[in-house]
Amino acid sequence: MHKNIVQSIARLVVNNRHVCMILMILITAFFGYYISKITIGSNMADLLPRENAYVKLDNQFRQIFGGSNLVLIQVRVKDGDIFNEETLWKVRRITDKLIFFPGVDRYKVYSIAVRKFKNVVVSDWGMQFPPLMWPDIPKSDEEMNALRRKIFTNDMYYGTFVSFDAKAALISAEFFEEDINYRELFNEFQKIRSEEENDNTEINIAGDPLILGYIDHYLKQTYVIMGLTFFAMVVLLYFYTRSFSFMLVPVLSSLISAIWGIGFAGMLGFNIDPLIFVVPLLITARALSHSIQFDERLVEEMEHVRNWKQAVENTIVALFYPGLSGIITDGAGILIIAIIPIPLLFKLALICFFWATSVVFSVLFFNPVLNLYLPPHDVESTDHARGLFDRLLDGIISLSAGKNAWVVVMVVVLLVGGFFYLDKKFPLVIGDAKPGTPLLWPDSQYNTDEARINEYFPGVMNPLLVVVEGEKEEAIKEPAVLEAMVDFQWEVASLSEVTASLAYPTLLKTIQMKFYEDYPKWFIIPDDAHKVGVVAYLMSGGGAEPGDYDKYVDYEFKNSNITVFCRDRMGTTIDSVIKYCEDYINKFEDEDTEASNLLDFKLAAGLIGLRHAVNAEIEKYRFTLITLALILTAIFCNFFFWGVSPGILLILPLFVANFFVTRYMALMDIGLNINTLPVASIAVGIGVNYGIYLMGRVKEEMAHKKDLDAAVAVAIKTTGKAITFTGVTIILGVITWVFSSIRFQAEMGILLAVVTVFHLVGSLILLPAVILIVRPRFLLK
Repeated sequence: MHKNIVQSIARLVVNNRHVCMILMILITAFFGYYISKITIGSNMADLLPRENAYVKLDNQFRQIFGGSNLVLIQVRVKDGDIFNEETLWKVRRITDKLIFFPGVDRYKVYSIAVRKFKNVVVSDWGMQFPPLMWPDIPKSDEEMNALRRKIFTNDMYYGTFVSFDAKAALISAEFFEEDINYRELFNEFQKIRSEEENDNTEINIAGDPLILGYIDHYLKQTYVIMGLTFFAMVVLLYFYTRSFSFMLVPVLSSLISAIWGIGFAGMLGFNIDPLIFVVPLLITARALSHSIQFDERLVEEMEHVRNWKQAVENTIVALFYPGLSGIITDGAGILIIAIIPIPLLFKLALICFFWATSVVFSVLFFNPVLNLYLPPHDVESTDHARGLFDRLLDGIISLSAGKNAWVVVMVVVLLVGGFFYLDKKFPLVIGDAKPGTPLLWPDSQYNTDEARINEYFPGVMNPLLVVVEGEKEEAIKEPAVLEAMVDFQWEVASLSEVTASLAYPTLLKTIQMKFYEDYPKWFIIPDDAHKVGVVAYLMSGGGAEPGDYDKYVDYEFKNSNITVFCRDRMGTTIDSVIKYCEDYINKFEDEDTEASNLLDFKLAAGLIGLRHAVNAEIEKYRFTLITLALILTAIFCNFFFWGVSPGILLILPLFVANFFVTRYMALMDIGLNINTLPVASIAVGIGVNYGIYLMGRVKEEMAHKKDLDAAVAVAIKTTGKAITFTGVTIILGVITWVFSSIRFQAEMGILLAVVTVFHLVGSLILLPAVILIVRPRFLLK
């Protein structure tokens, strides 16, 4: 019955090729129009799980204490120190330029050259707060030494905005997320670098907005590499077939799927992040794979029937169920990524699901129709250059024959056991696995700049904000609350992953000490709320302006924060710091003290808090993803092959390949993060197609030969040839990504090549070996 339905569909397509072609052209034109609506670029908000408690906390207090859209500029001198007129003018000019940058929060531009950085002066007339270095730059030696003293005696500036060796000054700027233009931002910062850098002055610039600016800067190079990759695949296809028509059909089928997928994204108003370009390329390669399978079978059918129209119809019937099964399984495996509540992954899953499932139409309908418009492929020419594949496949057949099948299975079991042992020594890191950004190469300008800034201002690139939320207004003025904040600072400072911390009590104690001529004994918190209030009142007078203390405390003195500077943003560092803070806070809340009744410590905002939010979602869903992928694969395969064992047989090599991929990532220090997760997840699904086509051919051959060993050998020799070629094409195609200036793309290109090797071995060696050992009944019937 099902075969009759498929035959009816095949005849309908073949007999109505003009109608089918017109429909395909019209639909493609429709989606082609929406390609012009597509936006290529990154959106910081898309990278965050919006319902996560840490993200909500960051959004709640971002406008008060600052967020994660921070850019730091370091002005470093090679000889001498910064206390000279030329260098200080550079700090002033850069600061002034930043204030007028598009998208900048002008109230959150900080350096020793801004008006809100004050020097505390206590005299008989009271307390005054004249600007530290505004509006004039010191000119004489006396003025320069006075500025030096002011900075060296103030913990709020010394070590924070001027390095301990006085060779570097730091400028920080916060940007409004919705107003950032990464390309414009990148160009403006590069302009600052070229204008202010000289033989004795080095300018270092770093921050998440700048990373995305670098990615945008390399966009043209990415387009070139994508073009080279596709061109390499086309050349390999022609070299393999030496037939223009054979080459043309898979290429056009892949392009149609690409137009549909990209147009669908434009129709929904989605942006496409440059970092995930590897994923659409992977789906295009899979469309190419399905199309090559179709054309390979078409050539084979033509050899038998010697009638082009009949050969096309027979090919549709033979590959309809395996092709449909593989494509739907592909799409379902991609769609499950949407369960992770991160907008970027949801958009990616939706776009790529539609793109992947559009292959049903481009391969099972457009492919046969286009072939009917072309002359039959020259069978003799398609045999050219296939001798190597034939010899390789003959060797593969012998590997899985007889007792060798048991050897294959035992070798795989031993390898899995060995990698499982290595898992304890080299676990897969959730988040970044190395210091700096993993998106760019270690010797890139960005990572060099970030390392240099961390050298002079350790941890300043990686702030974790612990929000101190009072139970009432002016709670922060209570000595018990302030002492609790100090205790938290001391506790977290014991961690090797923490370099420093900053909070309102530090500022308060500095002012208190000023009353006693900087005598360290008085670097303390006043012993009652009234005295704290007096110091706070004096701080707000004497020349202080609105916004001067925003980064420390809100206007109602109800909320404050503790900024913890972390050594780096590696996944292990973030986990360690967050876990320590959580344990301390839980212990603090369990104690019935005055402070615990007046305040709540809330985790966590800032860059480290947001990174942990993303890492936590990935950790939460990563096992769910692979489990759902395996279950869906089993269900679809069981449905299309009418049995339970087909699904089990097909997910076995899939599971092994996924295990090896995660071990490879761990050994290569590739962390599982928001960028690598979709690539790794989708890449694992490549093997499903290979397995389905191979098993479908085994089942088909069993209907004629009644000999499982012979059927497996024929399947490897025929379908295995297309599998091997498409695998080699993907490997050699994606290898071009190693030349990318974006390290992530290069690593993902290598990862895709490695994954494809695993799948080739799993589908052509492991799966046949298991079939010959188990001898499943659904194949023997």
